[in-house]
Amino acid sequence: MKKAVLLSLLAANFCGVYAQDVIVKKDGSTILAKVLTIGETEVEYKKFNKQDGPTYKISVGKLLSINYESGDKETFEAASSKAGKPSGNEEGGNGNIQITSDNLSPEAKAANEKAIAAFNTPTEFVTDNKHKDKVGKKRATLSFAVWGASKNSILANEDVEIDLIIGTLLREKKSEPDEWVVVNPKKSWIVHNPAVRYTIKNKTSRPIYIDLGNTFLISMQQPTCYYIPSSTTTTQGTQSGASVNMGAVAGALGVGGALGTLAGGVNVGGGSSSNTSNTTYSQRVIAVPPMSTKELDAQYLFGKADREICKGFNYRHYVNWDYLYYGQIFFPAEPESAEMKYGDHYRYTEESSPVNLAFTTCYSFDENFSSSKSLSSYYYLKDLIGAYINSNNALVGGINSDKPHFTMIPVKKDKEGTNSFPKP
Repeated sequence: MKKAVLLSLLAANFCGVYAQDVIVKKDGSTILAKVLTIGETEVEYKKFNKQDGPTYKISVGKLLSINYESGDKETFEAASSKAGKPSGNEEGGNGNIQITSDNLSPEAKAANEKAIAAFNTPTEFVTDNKHKDKVGKKRATLSFAVWGASKNSILANEDVEIDLIIGTLLREKKSEPDEWVVVNPKKSWIVHNPAVRYTIKNKTSRPIYIDLGNTFLISMQQPTCYYIPSSTTTTQGTQSGASVNMGAVAGALGVGGALGTLAGGVNVGGGSSSNTSNTTYSQRVIAVPPMSTKELDAQYLFGKADREICKGFNYRHYVNWDYLYYGQIFFPAEPESAEMKYGDHYRYTEESSPVNLAFTTCYSFDENFSSSKSLSSYYYLKDLIGAYINSNNALVGGINSDKPHFTMIPVKKDKEGTNSFPKP
């Protein structure tokens, strides 16, 4: 019975959002309208909630489709080409180009190799004289998990540069939103809710447009898309949500659909004469201004569900707060030499690393994406360095780098010896 009532409410909300013509633009935004005429180059319309107001015009080249109140749909892909849609960049509408190390220019290849080398700066264990006698003897209870960039990654070309920051997503109460925090190991330590935030730097003198529908974080082969097609309608202090049927999000790395967090929205007026409504739609395309850097939304490094990351590495709800996630690495308790000790430094290669990440994005100089470029970067667990927490709840041990390319992970004993994290 409850399910039937819920479905009825959802249907009512859905009809409330779509009882009008919906103009869908190629940047993912929409206009609630009453369409008047469709010409070869322009569409004339009135805003749905102001049909006695002015008539607006929009170029056909900016449109993806019109979803009519009757249920009919008209698309504009072919019409856009006939209307002389500008290509917007030097590729001249040649579709998508997948950037690899093989098709980089010599200058871009040098920039990419430099970015990878900077990311993979060697990491070493550091301690003070007071604790040197414990190195290799005291059992580690915490580890620095340091990430490396694979040699086939594209971190930079002549247009953009990709970087990541490892941090955590925290909140004091379940009702509050996640707060992004970057951990400085010299000042504090946090071992739960590991998260990642990617940045995209525009190296050119022109705006660059990022397609969030084709931007993914892939953690242990599980993808999270940066775009969710959705809408939220606010009416006299109440909210209702409904999915916006923008069409399927293009697949990437064999993945279709949309998962992850909602991007920033664009406000569009809507409603009826008896009340005032405001509808916010998720934004699929975002712009990075010339010579500037855009931070994407932070994502949980391993999602928000209990899972085994790999053998010997479990990700579970925290004991006291079920909205905090807590990863633990297990090493055998017997023999004693199998345990991880304070100061132990395990070095992994791309081939031997048991944990991996990937990031892929698509960008264009043309907001209509008549031609675009895609690039991917790949990451692996490069170093695991043992530390411990003393009786004063302070971190003992550290690393020689302040670059936040690491995660702090508790180390536990695997008394059974059957679920042990692999040593290199």
